[in-house]
Amino acid sequence: MQYQYRIKKDDEKKLFVISEFAYNSEDSPALTGEFTFKHSDLDEALKQGDDGVARVLRSTRFYPPSETINAIAGQIVALYTQAPEQGDEALVDEMGAAASSVKPQSSKPEADDDKILDDDDDDTLVDDAIDDDDEGLKLDDDDLSPLDDEDEDIEE
Repeated sequence: MQYQYRIKKDDEKKLFVISEFAYNSEDSPALTGEFTFKHSDLDEALKQGDDGVARVLRSTRFYPPSETINAIAGQIVALYTQAPEQGDEALVDEMGAAASSVKPQSSKPEADDDKILDDDDDDTLVDDAIDDDDEGLKLDDDDLSPLDDEDEDIEE
């Protein structure tokens, strides 16, 4: 399921309203929650930037993934600081927030790696893991019973 968050700044009521929508497999949005935050609750957090706002937004009822909450917090900071005529709504797509925060991995091996295996080592590890015995696992008939001996007293 994919989530989308619509953020609306309401200057009259001095609120931020975050509407959470879930998209199921048919791509039909369903409102799953609406969360309101007073400007006064965010004033101190805004001085700390996106991280401060993200800490205020998160609760037991509203807990999006870290990339998403950071994107939401960034949008709230932008809405809070911009002039009203520039708009009072923002949209955060959970998939877009996660995609934009992905950092490319370095192609160099880490210094912490114990050793880098070459092809010969891989074959040795696989050979060691496979037991060449043809005996296999043998089970008694009692092992195939769904009930243990203790469960035989159960009345049907």
